[in-house]
Amino acid sequence: MNASFRSSTCALFCAMVPTVGCSQAVDSPEETGATSQAITSRPAPGTVFTQTNAADHNELVEYSRASDGTLTLAATLATGGRGIGSGLTAQGALAHEGRWLFVVNAGSDDISTFDLGSSPASLVARTPSGGSRPVSVTAHDGVVYVLDAGGAGNIAGFRVDGAGALRAIPGTKLPLSGPGVTPTEVAFAPDGDTLIVTEKGGNNIDAYYVDVTGRAHGPTVTPSNGPAPFGFDFSPRGELVVSEAAESAASAYALVGEVRLDSLSASVLNTQSAACWLVVAPDGRHAFTANAGSGTLSSYAIDRQGKLTLLTAEAGVTGTGSHPVDMAFAASGGYLYSLANVAGAITAFSVDGGRLTKVGSVDSLPPSAAGLVAW
Repeated sequence: MNASFRSSTCALFCAMVPTVGCSQAVDSPEETGATSQAITSRPAPGTVFTQTNAADHNELVEYSRASDGTLTLAATLATGGRGIGSGLTAQGALAHEGRWLFVVNAGSDDISTFDLGSSPASLVARTPSGGSRPVSVTAHDGVVYVLDAGGAGNIAGFRVDGAGALRAIPGTKLPLSGPGVTPTEVAFAPDGDTLIVTEKGGNNIDAYYVDVTGRAHGPTVTPSNGPAPFGFDFSPRGELVVSEAAESAASAYALVGEVRLDSLSASVLNTQSAACWLVVAPDGRHAFTANAGSGTLSSYAIDRQGKLTLLTAEAGVTGTGSHPVDMAFAASGGYLYSLANVAGAITAFSVDGGRLTKVGSVDSLPPSAAGLVAW
């Protein structure tokens, strides 16, 4: 963790831990000691998923979303793999595309694929991640990339077949900018031609060109505007907005071609502590950071040139010591969900521009919980 962090909170809960080996086969809940409990079998108007990231057996947790934004537990489903039992220090531990949901198992070095065509979702495959300690996963048009944080760190690419299994794309296990860089997220740009990786420890942002075969090339390395780049998201217009954990800030970039990043907005501080996670609203005009050290969410405005302005330092509150991490918008953008892993809770906020109003929460998650997707 960068020495300039204002708070020890991010250092405490973002610490890396060793991992163990993995198995390619899909294990039954009985083989992993996990339980698989379906509480409802009917599709809901909306859905939110997270994972427990438990060290003995990882589980996917599914919530149904009502029209008023509130959540109800729908199912807990064994991933067949293992987590690490503490926070992942990364954004994007789950990824959703079409009928498939991909979940990292950081403790068993593999990725679980769930089929969303059944209710509840069903586990259909487990695949080695291509490295050790997978922490982030992304998907676009049937191509899946995984960020492995163990060892020197790497990305690895796959294609998903008609049954949900991941098939490795030859030549796609690629290095990061260097060893010991503490990578924190991988995600596709909206057009699928570029992969971005943030490196908290290296203060760099890596860009990889992805060709028509799904094979990535690179990285091209750009120094971050501020120290400890962590979570990021793209606006609908293509601006890349990145959180900066060390000084609790955010900045923005234009993606020029496939791999060049030009700064659009220098770092804008939010006066909070440890802005590690970030999402851009579907309207493309607002971004939110989850401030792990403060128990708050901050809102930013994004103008037409991609420049950021802090709107509200405490747009949402999850509570002192709650450690808010991953966030996800419902598809309409009307609700924002915030996972606070130390509190073991997901809080639902209604969204009005950069203003948030709490509408409810669910709890009973373990403090190791990681990743959040919603629709």
